[in-house]
Formats: sequence, structure tokens, C-alpha cells
Amino acid sequence: MAKYTVTRKCGHDERVDLIGPHRKREQTLEWMEGGDCYACVEAQREKENAESAAAAKVAGWPVLTGTERQVAWAETLRVNAVEELRGGAAWWSEKYPEAPGDPLPFIETAILAVESASWWIDNRHDLVTAGVSLAGADVAESLGLLEPLARKDLGPHVVVRPVIELPSMGSPWMGRKVRVAVCSCGWEAPYRHNLAVSAAEHVEGLDDDVKAEIRRAHPQDEPHACTEALGLRRCVMRPFLRE
Repeated sequence: MAKYTVTRKCGHDERVDLIGPHRKREQTLEWMEGGDCYACVEAQREKENAESAAAAKVAGWPVLTGTERQVAWAETLRVNAVEELRGGAAWWSEKYPEAPGDPLPFIETAILAVESASWWIDNRHDLVTAGVSLAGADVAESLGLLEPLARKDLGPHVVVRPVIELPSMGSPWMGRKVRVAVCSCGWEAPYRHNLAVSAAEHVEGLDDDVKAEIRRAHPQDEPHACTEALGLRRCVMRPFLRE
């Protein structure tokens, strides 16, 4: 181990202990010289958090809940997410030129309704995608992805899983996909990682007459219009309606 004094980009000197091969230590020192010291980084972060909190108050956004440190960090994450969302408005017209509506208001409303600071922190790596998941049904409908649900021949309670594609903020050759599970009755699956469990719970809460209507529209051993029209291999609801 060797001790070094490195002058950071902000002009402050820091004393550091480094180990490893000489070349690796030189690379580390060079990297440290290109950045500010810890104290300056913390001061800048606190300034950004304070500015974000002030902007949120002016905008009338909900007060976040959590520890003081969580809330401070989440304030900046929230401001940055809204800026990214509004700045990416052109994504939708480029990706979905025939979209019947604008999904941005739905996404923004959904994420701004989240008051838990931990949610913002947990989803910080892709808050736009998390917002699309929150407002999945409205976003899918505004992009025209739920159009088949208007067909009367599909019967009640058809679960579909539209894939919403988001352009990447980095490479134009990469993209992000959000899979949303929704039902023709307006129900949206809370557990997108396990659609079967979500669908089973949804069916359990239906009235007997509604279940009977679904059985008539989705025969036990026959292909249905929903599978053909929506590209599903099987009806998601029918397996949970056995008499």
C-alpha cells in the first residue's frame, strides 16, 4: 500500500491509499484527477436536491415520504424523470406514427402520484419504463395497442399483453420494451412477472353470472376469436373457469 496526494478537478487535494500494480495505481490517480473531491460532490448533490425540492413545491407535486436522505435524493430523481419524459415527446410520434393519442399525460400523472421516495430510488435506472408500467393500460390504448378490445366477438375478460417499445436514450439501435397485461374489462394485472396468478385472482373476484358469460364466449376445448385476433397461443382466462 502506498500513500498519494492527488489534486482533484475542483482544486482540492486528497490523501489516498492505493494498492495493486504500479500501472493500475497510476490509472486510478489519473481518473481521480478528472473528478471533484468527495466534499464538493456532496455539496453539489445537496444543492441539486434542494433546487429539485423547491421546483417540486412550486409545481404542486405531492410531498414524498421516507427518510430525510431518501426524500432528498428522490426529489432530484423525480425532476430528472419528468424532464426526460417531456424531452422524449418525439419518441412516440416516431415509434407510433399512427397513434390515436398522446401517452405522456398518462405516464406523468402516474409517476407523480407516487409518494414513496423508495419507489423513485428503486426505479432510478429507468423511471420512464417504470412509469409506462404504472399507466400501462392507458398508455397502450393511447398508442393504439388495445384496439382489438373494441371487437364485440372477442367476448368478455380477454387478457392481452401488448409490448410497448421505448427508444433508448443511448444508442438509436437499442430499445426498451415494456410488457403490459390488461383485460378487456379494464382490469390491469398487478403482477406482470406472473400473469397466471394475477388472472386467477381476477377471476375469483368476478360474479357467477359474469363467469358464466365468459364460459360461453370462451368454450373449453375450442379455439376462440381472442386467441386468433390477439396472437395468443391460448386464452389466459379460460383455464381458471373450469366448472
